[in-house]
Amino acid sequence: MQLIVPGKGRSCCKANQRKLLHSKTLLIMKFLTFFMLVICLQISAKSSGQITLSEKNVSLEKVFKLIEKQSGYHFWYDKALLKKAKPLSINVQNVNDYSLFGIGP
Repeated sequence: MQLIVPGKGRSCCKANQRKLLHSKTLLIMKFLTFFMLVICLQISAKSSGQITLSEKNVSLEKVFKLIEKQSGYHFWYDKALLKKAKPLSINVQNVNDYSLFGIGP
């Protein structure tokens, strides 16, 4: 006759289950970290494009829209504030987007 006491003898199985769950969790975290790194590098590579603008006496809002079309950058601004800005002329040919914004290496 074998006496089985609830909670006894099963701690080994629970410990193994915890280790397995822990290792699966770490594996998933490593995969997600790698995946996010690849996405960030891909976005960085795509965002470094060339911008060409040749406009005279246009609003700053129009310049922002033209840059958005060519680069993929999106600008958030207060339209009322932009309406106060004077029209401007811009002429840039095949300029790296980092150079245009003054943030490049």
